Amino acid sequence: MLINSDKADKTTVHDLRGQNANFPNSSLLQWASDDARRLSIWKIEGNSVTGFPDDGVEWCALNLQDGTGTRGIVVAFKYFASGLTVKYRCYVNKEWLSNWMTIV
Repeated sequence: MLINSDKADKTTVHDLRGQNANFPNSSLLQWASDDARRLSIWKIEGNSVTGFPDDGVEWCALNLQDGTGTRGIVVAFKYFASGLTVKYRCYVNKEWLSNWMTIV
């Protein structure tokens, strides 16, 4: 299934449906916990979305959420020349439960 044939705007953050998630005071936690249909989001260097493991570089985050939308796990991926970094963080009722934990 083709989601979108257009390239994402590199100055903003987009989810898989092409919606812009860049808005004043936006955060990864707010994005993940506000809408149970949200699956993934790209953090593009230089945008205003905060809450990623390192806000200064590009990340791709996957939101794994229960059916009620009250708890979930965000898994973040960072790609770079020497390898891959994968981290996760849990949330319940719109609050982080843990710090970022490294998987790889």
